[in-house]
Amino acid sequence: MQGRLVRWLPGLASLAFGLGLLALTLQLDVDLQRNVGGAIGPEAYPGLLAAAIVLLSLLLLWQAARGRVEADPDQAPPAERSAGYRRVALALALLCGFTLLLEPLGFLIAMPLMLVLLMRLTGERRWWLMVAAALLMTIALYAFFRYGMNLVLPEGLFGEHIS
Repeated sequence: MQGRLVRWLPGLASLAFGLGLLALTLQLDVDLQRNVGGAIGPEAYPGLLAAAIVLLSLLLLWQAARGRVEADPDQAPPAERSAGYRRVALALALLCGFTLLLEPLGFLIAMPLMLVLLMRLTGERRWWLMVAAALLMTIALYAFFRYGMNLVLPEGLFGEHIS
């Protein structure tokens, strides 16, 4: 019985947090059409974040209902646990490096570089797949933020060549 409850706990906790955050953001006075061109502004981001948290928590609950549970990391041998901790530390260092390099290199260089390194860190070995996925994800994110959200991303080395 306790094992089943533990399986549901992360999804339920994140759902409660997401719904609470969504309730709080609905109380904000946000006029989405006020901005030039009808693009949403920064005041809408808390609501978008809350909606994403709710959707991800529903995914966790769906996985719990299907009985899909990650292996208990405490049951892994110490060598595997320490390798996992190293990967997490490397991923955090990579994200910090991405943050530092985003402005000088620009989004279109820093993002695919970070994605390839993250995929390599998680175990992917096929370089063609890593490069293709990183380029497609970078283009999709650039188009979403630049044209969908009307946000200008750091241009870095490309300077005025991007419009």
